[in-house]
Amino acid sequence: MASLVPSKVLIVTALPVEREAVGRHLSDSKQERHSSGTEYLMGRFLSWKVCLAQIAPGNSSAALETERAVRHFDPDLALFVGIAGGVKDVKLGDVVAATKIYAYESGADREHFQPRPEAFLSSYPLVQEAQIAARGAEWRNRIHRAHQSPVPTVFVGPVAAGAKVIKSSEGAIAKLLRASYGDTLAVEMEGEGFMRAAYTNQIDSMVIRGISDLLDGKAEADKSGSQ
Repeated sequence: MASLVPSKVLIVTALPVEREAVGRHLSDSKQERHSSGTEYLMGRFLSWKVCLAQIAPGNSSAALETERAVRHFDPDLALFVGIAGGVKDVKLGDVVAATKIYAYESGADREHFQPRPEAFLSSYPLVQEAQIAARGAEWRNRIHRAHQSPVPTVFVGPVAAGAKVIKSSEGAIAKLLRASYGDTLAVEMEGEGFMRAAYTNQIDSMVIRGISDLLDGKAEADKSGSQ
């Protein structure tokens, strides 16, 4: 990272609710269109100049659109901000700042699936900043429902990314995560593509996820408005 105080930050989201949540914190916002047709929301957050991009769900879309946005905006750092499913230790509303992203679908399909782990590390300075935030309480003042109960907690640890929607703690993917990626805190569908694009462009990056559901009871959590 060129500076611990970046001036240009790319924030990528996948869902409208994620884009809206980030957009609420931007000032002086305006729309800007890429020559390909992709639309960005440009604005400011404190000292940052921000480019906010909403992409289609999935790792391939995340890789493509992150690459496109990087070329367009030339950011100092990039963040993927959104929701995820909790795998262990976390509860609804908690936040996970990823130390690394596991590409859990990498492997060999033999008599039994044999994982060949691929992991993308978050930038060391961003991990340090996340740990500082986790020890404090100031960040909670920015939450839309600042007085929600129970009070959210920040976790700094691994997140797994793949193309599967996991709806049960007894499903095949949940068992794979427990067996081969046992320190995974949350699971999502875009982090691998995002981190891959950031890595190839040598940009400091991190995936930050709010827990909107757990491995069991996903439908009930979604109906409750937990996203």
